[in-house]
Amino acid sequence: MEKTPVVDTIPVEQKPWHWRGFTSLIVTLAFLVLATTGVILYVSPQGRVANWTGWTVMGLSKDQWAAVHTTASLLFLIASGFHVYFNWNALVRYVVLKQRLHLKREMIGAAVMVMVVFAGTVIGIPPFRGIVELNDRIKAHWENRSEQAPYPHAEASTLDDFSKRTGIPLEALLERLSRAGIRVDDAAAQTLGELARARGLSPNEIFARISEEKMSASEGHGMGLGRLTIKEICDQSGIPVERALDVLRQEGHTAEAVTTLKELAEQRGSTPVEIRDLILEKSE
Repeated sequence: MEKTPVVDTIPVEQKPWHWRGFTSLIVTLAFLVLATTGVILYVSPQGRVANWTGWTVMGLSKDQWAAVHTTASLLFLIASGFHVYFNWNALVRYVVLKQRLHLKREMIGAAVMVMVVFAGTVIGIPPFRGIVELNDRIKAHWENRSEQAPYPHAEASTLDDFSKRTGIPLEALLERLSRAGIRVDDAAAQTLGELARARGLSPNEIFARISEEKMSASEGHGMGLGRLTIKEICDQSGIPVERALDVLRQEGHTAEAVTTLKELAEQRGSTPVEIRDLILEKSE
């Protein structure tokens, strides 16, 4: 007859908390978070494009990814300090052997490598310049394929201010939002971005509901106005191109006949509507 094995019910003593291992794991995990957020921010669009179009990755906006990157950097920095503290003796023995500098060439090589990367990036020499230029091309790609805001950081404007800067009467703006089923509590305090987030939309989608397809670009309310050049505006209005360019130069704008209203508006943080009105008023 087989004997029933006796089960040891005595609890096993838990090992003490291992601070060195805990710190090493934090350093490793924080590094992985930094690497992930770094790649995502590298391929992300410009902030104004990301905010206007509601760009997200895994449900997080660019601002949220940037915030995670910042806090993870701080965690990595603090944990690295403790990691050096807990492993100080081992690090010293690794570098100094028998009271002599053991990795002298390696230390010099590492310092030179870091200096080359730093200086090469600042000066802008290959291959570091290529890395920066690739980042610029990625951001330009996002900007070219995305609908542009009527003026920089339009999502941060209150609806009242948005109405004034786009030339859309506030009453008409609120009426269109109401027809789209979007309720506005306070046009003087509520921003376009806040309204979009409350509805689970992007500011660009809200603007699409505000804009009417039948509205003419020449009226200044549509997205097409910003794409018109100075010459095209002058041809439509019968104004000499040189006269319009003189007016813009007197106002501090750098422009040519082929410069678009959008490009001029971005120079001074204004809107294509305001640039067009400036040309028409001052060129008479």
